[in-house]
Amino acid sequence: MKTIKQLFFTLLIVTSLFSCKEKTENTKPNIVVILCDDLGFGDLSSFGHPIIETPNLDAMGEKGLHLTNFYAAAPVCSPSRVGLMTGRSPNRAGVYDFIPSPKRSDDLRDLVHMQEN
Repeated sequence: MKTIKQLFFTLLIVTSLFSCKEKTENTKPNIVVILCDDLGFGDLSSFGHPIIETPNLDAMGEKGLHLTNFYAAAPVCSPSRVGLMTGRSPNRAGVYDFIPSPKRSDDLRDLVHMQEN
């Protein structure tokens, strides 16, 4: 009985090793999504802008794909981001317009000192 248990345990280990090897060989591609606010089609040097230089984005594009036909969930930043991150319509997620930043103090001390609540 002890040898049957040892044989079963050995087969279990060998089977798990082969299944781990198979998973590492079938890796999925890395996908990087960059969401930019107010970025037009011609605002990158790789798309023909004569002044703005975007060498890092150009290098990423040379190694990957240029996707040029798409739809945004909304025409402004916050709902577009909500649509991309959740896969839902921004209206269903409760975001209808851009989310304004918190009110800042009149003397702009909040830019220099951390406020304690």
